[in-house]
Amino acid sequence: MHNSLNPENKDLNPISTEYNVLDLSDIWQALRHSWILIISATLLSTLIALILALTLSKQWNATATLRIGHIPPDTSEFKLITSEPKVIEAPLQTIERLKLMGFKQKVLIDLGLPTEEGVDRRTDLFVNSLKGNAIQNTDFISLSIRGYTANEARNSLKAVVKEIQAAHILITMPLKNRTFKESLVTTTALANTTREIAELKSQMTQINKSNSAFAPSIVAINLLTAKETEEQSLQSQHIQDSARLDAFDEQATTLVNTIDVSTKPVFPKRSIFLAIGALLGLLVGTWLAILKYKKILDGNAQ
Repeated sequence: MHNSLNPENKDLNPISTEYNVLDLSDIWQALRHSWILIISATLLSTLIALILALTLSKQWNATATLRIGHIPPDTSEFKLITSEPKVIEAPLQTIERLKLMGFKQKVLIDLGLPTEEGVDRRTDLFVNSLKGNAIQNTDFISLSIRGYTANEARNSLKAVVKEIQAAHILITMPLKNRTFKESLVTTTALANTTREIAELKSQMTQINKSNSAFAPSIVAINLLTAKETEEQSLQSQHIQDSARLDAFDEQATTLVNTIDVSTKPVFPKRSIFLAIGALLGLLVGTWLAILKYKKILDGNAQ
């Protein structure tokens, strides 16, 4: 197809006009003849993008890093050098927990927001923007969420962290309660043994004062030695139980550092909106220019 708009030259490339095919030279001619249209479309699209960037609600992003807590080893495992505490919940499982609507609804209730989507835009933004990612080869996960204000984003993420911690406390609660009961048993046994030792020592004192036979004092000494050995074992067990109870709190799921909130809105990005608007306008303008040029050529070919 010839590149000119002159109808006198329409038969110079009959094959091209017959099949309505544009080559690169035709496209170039279309751009040359309709450059005003292309520039106008680009400017109009860029203006629309700018208006959207200025009118759309701004969003701030809050991020935080959470360390998944560990379950302290059983008392018997304190002596095992190779024993390692287990995580309360695998990082990937915690991330999957974030996706559950039941989890999100609990947080929304804490925030005083509706739990149904489509009722409040803050609820919709919370549900759609809450994200979690596992940090490879660690027990850490990164969390992020958006809000229509910086404080809203921060408070939302605080509520998410609090709900995760509450869920992990529920997981460890049966083990902590069992350890507490075992500690009470050990404490009671230790108190009884200590009392018995005191009684044995008192009896031995009386025996020595009364110059009794030698045999009863030997029995009392052996019994006292056995009780003192039992007392030491119970004291060691009591220390281990107390340490494990403290470890449930010390090794709980915790927030690393503080929640970080973007100093500027992350949406809408004016520069990105303008770039996309200009690109779309350029593409639309180019398409219109080629379509216009093709219609003119088709009209000349008839």
